[in-house]
Amino acid sequence: MASIFPKLSEKYQKPLIENLKKFVAINSVYDETTKDEENPFGVGVSKALQFIADLAKKDGFQVTNYKNKVVEIIAGEGDKNITIMAHADVVPAGATGWKQDPFEVTEKRGVLCGRGVADDKGPLLAAYYAMRTIVDNHLQGDYQIRFLVGGNEESGSLGIEYYFQELKKPQPTLG
Repeated sequence: MASIFPKLSEKYQKPLIENLKKFVAINSVYDETTKDEENPFGVGVSKALQFIADLAKKDGFQVTNYKNKVVEIIAGEGDKNITIMAHADVVPAGATGWKQDPFEVTEKRGVLCGRGVADDKGPLLAAYYAMRTIVDNHLQGDYQIRFLVGGNEESGSLGIEYYFQELKKPQPTLG
C-alpha cells in the first residue's frame, strides 16, 4: 500500500529548503562569551531558537520560548501527546574539512552541505514540516502534537532537562 504522505508533503519541500538556508546561516554554537541570563547558551543559540519560534508562530502554532532554553510548539488539544524533540544548536565548525562557509548551505552532487544540515537543523525542519503536513491535513486524531526544540543538545541537553525537571511538563505519550 502506497503512502499518501509524499503527495501531501510535496508543497513543503521548497519552504523547507528556503528555511534551512536561513536556519543554517545562524551560527548557533554554544558561546560562553555571549552567555548571560537572557542567553543561557549564547546569543547565537537564542537567535536559532527564536527563528524556529517565529516560523511556528507564523504558521499558526501555539509557541512558548522558555527562557531561551527550549521552545515548545503545540498543535491541538488532548491528554495524549506525540512529542517530537530536536535541537537548534550545532557543534563548532572547526577548521578541518570545510572548503566553504559552514554557515551557508551549498549543494554538492545533489547533497546539501552546511553546519547543521544533518545535525540537527535539517532533521528538525523535516520533522517540523511533517508535523505541519499532519496538522494541515487533520491527521493527528485526538492527539496533541508537541514539538520541543532544545538549545544545547551538543553540550548537555540542559534545555530539555529544564523543560521536564524544572517546569514539570508531562512526559510524552508517544515520541
